[in-house]
Amino acid sequence: MTRFNIPSDFLRTLCLALALIGVLALAYAAYQYIDARRALDAAPDLDAAALEPAQREALLSTPPALLIARREAVQQQTRSLIIGGLGLVALGVGWLGYDVLKRRPISNQSPPSPS
Repeated sequence: MTRFNIPSDFLRTLCLALALIGVLALAYAAYQYIDARRALDAAPDLDAAALEPAQREALLSTPPALLIARREAVQQQTRSLIIGGLGLVALGVGWLGYDVLKRRPISNQSPPSPS
């Protein structure tokens, strides 16, 4: 079985890049979540169970565009949570990898054999 001989500096750079991608994904997810939250706050409350019968009839006459916009905002909010979770995972794996590689010696010399 052959072992890949990849320099530690390259792997460290790769881990830092992964951590940076995680931070960028977190920032993007936060922006998307806040944007979706603002859109949901601006939309009227469409919870039919909490409404009176007259309000429920008014809800049925709500233009479909408002319902579609609300559904898209909820989907955007859900996607932003998923992206944020993936960003946290990428940040954690990159950080852990960098920390593990930082403790390894940089030289590619083989360890001394026990006599």
